[in-house]
Amino acid sequence: MICPACKAGLQEYKYHDLLVNVCPNCHGIWFDPDEMKPYIEFLLREHNEIPYDKIALHRKRIAVESLAEPVRSCPRCNEPMEKINYAYESNIILDKFGETLVKDAERTPQLMDFVLIARWFPGSLWGYLR
Repeated sequence: MICPACKAGLQEYKYHDLLVNVCPNCHGIWFDPDEMKPYIEFLLREHNEIPYDKIALHRKRIAVESLAEPVRSCPRCNEPMEKINYAYESNIILDKFGETLVKDAERTPQLMDFVLIARWFPGSLWGYLR
């Protein structure tokens, strides 16, 4: 498979019980359905040094329609992927095709912070996400 961000070949990488596709060039990760949540959970168990992001109570939600980022193609089928604001208002922008997600490398600390914060609030969206 080809990386949708930089067009390098993706490599399969075993991380605990997961087999994920990682770009050796830009370090983006392709997640099949139900892989991102356990991946982030494994990272959180291994890395306590991730700094917490400031909680912004009145943060404006980023509308993905307003972004100037180019449309990327799915590494499996080459169809255009959709940009999503993860968990609707996290302002962590991911590429999505069907039930699969592509995460740029710089989004990892943001996702880890989001998960840590979401754990503190009962009934948060994290339980419903994959």
